[in-house]
Amino acid sequence: KMRGTMVERVAFVLIVTAFLLWATVVLTVHRYVPAEDEVFPNLSERIIDLHEADQDIFRAADGWQNVTNLIIVAGHTIFTSHNFGIRTVNESDWYLESNQHHQLPTFIDHIKEGTRQLSLLPNSALIFSGGSTRPSAGPRSEGFSYWLYAHAQGWLRRSKAPGESRAQTEEFARDSFENVLFSVCRFRQLAGSYPRNITVVSLPFKERRFRDMHRAALRFPADRFHFVGVGPWTAENEQGELRFAVEPLRKDPYGCGGDLAAKKRRRNPLRLSHP
Repeated sequence: KMRGTMVERVAFVLIVTAFLLWATVVLTVHRYVPAEDEVFPNLSERIIDLHEADQDIFRAADGWQNVTNLIIVAGHTIFTSHNFGIRTVNESDWYLESNQHHQLPTFIDHIKEGTRQLSLLPNSALIFSGGSTRPSAGPRSEGFSYWLYAHAQGWLRRSKAPGESRAQTEEFARDSFENVLFSVCRFRQLAGSYPRNITVVSLPFKERRFRDMHRAALRFPADRFHFVGVGPWTAENEQGELRFAVEPLRKDPYGCGGDLAAKKRRRNPLRLSHP
């Protein structure tokens, strides 16, 4: 009987202790944790404001209303000097790979042709595309180098369209496929919609790559995709393009593996990524 009484007393003490702990927790929470309307005043209004802010992605930026045609100039080099306004084309002012020497005038012609297309095509916008692909060039990008050069030469101001507002940059592309893909996405950010027509300005021997490989990979209609080739075209260029671009892209159209993926990694020395 004594043993039973002892068990009952222990059980009573445990019950009372548990009750006191529960009461302490409830009182503490009530005292120190504010009500929901105190933590988030006007919460419903803030949610509405955020929703309205998100709708900006469907609105065109200033000067981009009714823009339907995208012109892409794919970058190949980065300006490393300080004076973009110089008229003389000097290779020492640009970062050129060993196989790009004597091609600088062609790259400059790409910039100029892009601005010319902008003045010719109605409802068009121009995007200079290319990332920070050269380690010794620092954070300077191909796309921004091209834009600054075009601006310094006055080519954008001569455009019939609102040239400087409708000429923008895409600064994350690491290869020609991303030149197209990221430029389309950048167009979407600025115009609030995807382009109806795309025109790419690049080296002539790369037409097959852009028209048959990249366009097809993005499922973009062939009759609304245009290519403007500017520069020399030799049999050696054609053979190299077939071996190092067209054939690998047939097997891996998005460049996710092998040499194509390795090239992307090499062309992103600063480990940048698009937003």
